[in-house]
Amino acid sequence: MKNRGYSNIKIYNGGIKDWKKSRLPVKSIDPLPDMETRFIDVDELLPVMQSAESQNCKDESGQPLVTLLDLRTEHHLDGDDTAGSAVTEIKTTCPTVFCLLDELQNPQVRQQIPKQGLVVTITETGNRDKYAAKFMSKFGYTNLKGLRFGMRGWIKKDYPVKIHSLAKRP
Repeated sequence: MKNRGYSNIKIYNGGIKDWKKSRLPVKSIDPLPDMETRFIDVDELLPVMQSAESQNCKDESGQPLVTLLDLRTEHHLDGDDTAGSAVTEIKTTCPTVFCLLDELQNPQVRQQIPKQGLVVTITETGNRDKYAAKFMSKFGYTNLKGLRFGMRGWIKKDYPVKIHSLAKRP
């Protein structure tokens, strides 16, 4: 990673879960709704995507059937490609939106994500999907599911992927 002028940076090992567990104070300016996150297993998603792809990923009225929302940080590295960096994506003809979790705050980013059809969030391991689903629900997204075990689960099943060089990615 390039030096951006910051020095003496520390990372709290344990994250917010550990902070809360230690009963240290936490204050949220805009708390997320308390809701149960729904997940879809990779074995369920593959046939759903294949069915959608057989219909050009749209229903009879032209609305999207499935949209993937890839929230992995690997897509947002500097793109120096000094080490031949590449990223693996789910191979599909259905629309995929790439962004960081924090970028969902931007209305222009959210406009890229349809409210119709199934929206499947993809993180590396599936751990951050619940935060994305809670946040997106504030904006009227109701048919959201996180990919259980994330991209690692997809790759572990040896399901179809495509690989892009970070240097060539727009």
